[in-house]
Amino acid sequence: MLLADTRWARSRRHTEPDRTEGTRHLCAAAHLSRDFADAALRELLVEPTRPAAPASDVDTSAVLTEALAARIRTNVVDVLVLVLLGLTFYFAMSLAVLWITVALLLSLPKLIRFWLAMRTRLGTTRPVRPIRTVVTLLTIVFSVGPLISTIGTDADTTGTAEDAFENVTGLVLLAVALVVLLANRLVIAHHVTDRFGPLRRSASPPVDRVLLRLAPGLAERIDEHHGTAMRLAPGVSEEDDLVPLLVHRGYKPFVGAGDIHEPWTIAVPLERRPDAPATDGSLDTAMLLDGITSKVVDLRAASLLAPSGRLGGLRVDDYVVVAAQGLVDHLSDVTSRPYLRRPDEPPYTHVPVRHARELRDSPLEWSRFYRRFSLETWDHDLVLSVFVHVAMDDSTLYLEWTPCVLRPISAELKSVDAEPASAWVPVGRAVKDLVLLPASTLSRAVRLATHPRALPRDRGRVNADRYGSLLTLREMAADVELHSYFQQADVERYTHLLRTRVTLAVAEILRNAGYHTASFDQQVQSVVNNTVNTVTIAEGGTVTGGVLQTGTLNGDVDITG
Repeated sequence: MLLADTRWARSRRHTEPDRTEGTRHLCAAAHLSRDFADAALRELLVEPTRPAAPASDVDTSAVLTEALAARIRTNVVDVLVLVLLGLTFYFAMSLAVLWITVALLLSLPKLIRFWLAMRTRLGTTRPVRPIRTVVTLLTIVFSVGPLISTIGTDADTTGTAEDAFENVTGLVLLAVALVVLLANRLVIAHHVTDRFGPLRRSASPPVDRVLLRLAPGLAERIDEHHGTAMRLAPGVSEEDDLVPLLVHRGYKPFVGAGDIHEPWTIAVPLERRPDAPATDGSLDTAMLLDGITSKVVDLRAASLLAPSGRLGGLRVDDYVVVAAQGLVDHLSDVTSRPYLRRPDEPPYTHVPVRHARELRDSPLEWSRFYRRFSLETWDHDLVLSVFVHVAMDDSTLYLEWTPCVLRPISAELKSVDAEPASAWVPVGRAVKDLVLLPASTLSRAVRLATHPRALPRDRGRVNADRYGSLLTLREMAADVELHSYFQQADVERYTHLLRTRVTLAVAEILRNAGYHTASFDQQVQSVVNNTVNTVTIAEGGTVTGGVLQTGTLNGDVDITG
């Protein structure tokens, strides 16, 4: 079995991940986007037995550290401002009511948009009456008017001393709330401009460890689960030849590779030619995979076939892909021992190459061997991966081809590059936060109550979701579409180049082994016909017609032999 790029993989085992543009953007996004930070913690950190699939161009440990620090910081800020708001309402009710009224008035357009969006999401068919909606909300807001008048009347009757105390107390509480919100905004500005701004090309200093002391268990888990150390079965050494283990949950097995793009399969009968020499050696899965790999690796020297010489960075590696549900269903079997020792521990990160070879020749329904060919393009922002699986015996050859596309990071999570560097920006945002604080009370309270937590434990039942990966950080950040025609064209270019090499290699191997290739060639031609570009140039030079006849990014299978 050809262990492609093994020397490269060994050299990376004990080195720190590079701080790349993808890492910089996602570290900043952890502080700018609460949703992204919570999603990262929920998927990759709070579940102690869930492994993390490799994330392309991202230092998972660094991003999770920033996400945890951001979550702790916002928790502290939310608790402080909610307490200050409550104290203001208790000691300076008239000021608090006025504050709430102003906040609700300024938030009225946002509340209307949210309400209309919820109606659309729920699919209601009742007509929308914006005027009635505005009148209703205004009525609710101004219903506090009599309360303000009553409070003012009571204040006149009780004397100026209490009124002055109430005003001073209210102003002091407002000032303290402003200090808290300003400190929060200044910390965010420090992260997005000084640490992860567009001019920060080198590794940034580590995050302030004071916040992480509030969650020491989670901070330690980042180092244990997402550091450079590998988790191996007893008797397996890091010096052995190892293959990465990918335990997944959900439909898509190739976690970290993006969306499946135009997969196909071929199954052909193996018939020997009458004139084939009797001395020809027998063909097996290992010979077929090694022959395919040798032909594909030749593309590294074809620099003129790809922009920026990207084919020179073509990588080849192997994966053992395991379904989490299958692993849980076979915990008591000997077949699960290479992947998991005890239910209270996460699966191993690698398996010995001897086990990978066994799966290559005799796959299980829930555990299979794949060889991956991958290219990182557009400054590592667009990644194409092709997973190849083969199976054969004396009568039939089965070839499975599954390309995956990892799209660029979304513009929303790259907003750090557009953040203004002015020192007055955090001040203005803090003042806005203060004014709108009462309107954000509910969302802050809900966020505090619904922090990311591990799945509940059911006595006598093992939940497969505790052991399987669903998304990597890079997939969470991926955009919903490619960013340009050139990127789409490059995806098709590399897919077609790799497909041509793989099919050519298989045809040559079958021919040299003394087998007929007519059936294989016919099915390959069907694949080509169903994925060929059909672009026509209309009058005036415009492009018409679909780019692809079949195949989408939803994982539909085009050809089944």
